[in-house]
Amino acid sequence: PQQLEQAITPLAARDWPVNGKYQAVMKRLRWGRLGIELHRTDARRKWSPGIFIGCVIEGSDHTISHRIEDSIKLQIILDFSDGLRAHYPYMDSYSVLKSTLVDVTQNSRWTFYDHSKERHANTYHPLYLETPLLEILRGSKTMEEQRERIFDAGCEALELLQYGGHLDKLGDECEAVT
Repeated sequence: PQQLEQAITPLAARDWPVNGKYQAVMKRLRWGRLGIELHRTDARRKWSPGIFIGCVIEGSDHTISHRIEDSIKLQIILDFSDGLRAHYPYMDSYSVLKSTLVDVTQNSRWTFYDHSKERHANTYHPLYLETPLLEILRGSKTMEEQRERIFDAGCEALELLQYGGHLDKLGDECEAVT
């Protein structure tokens, strides 16, 4: 985890291609994950939704241990604040976003994972885009090169996540929840 943290930490200062007002914050290992959280700065709740870019090292908190047994993955995870957990699954924009992610990941290196379909779903972190970290880093020789590959892959996944503007619509619907 220490080397991964060294690779990811400087990326929090980069300009991530995400619509809306998000602030990138590096989060050291907590909840079994290490990476960057993109918090909304224009909403009442920072996770409405929030976006995590990084790796889940230990999956018990997210209840995804079965998904990380064989390899560490670079993951983009949609996070929702507690006050939204009873609402977002029924939002039209959430349903459209899920079906769009199924479509746009078909011919990409990213796998879409809908955690809400699991028996023990974690409703704080329901949607994932993930790809093996090893494949991103393969052939790289320096920490700087690895950092750039992680950034480029994260940007690629953010484009998929924002395809069609459904993430923005979801943010608007989340903001309307009182």
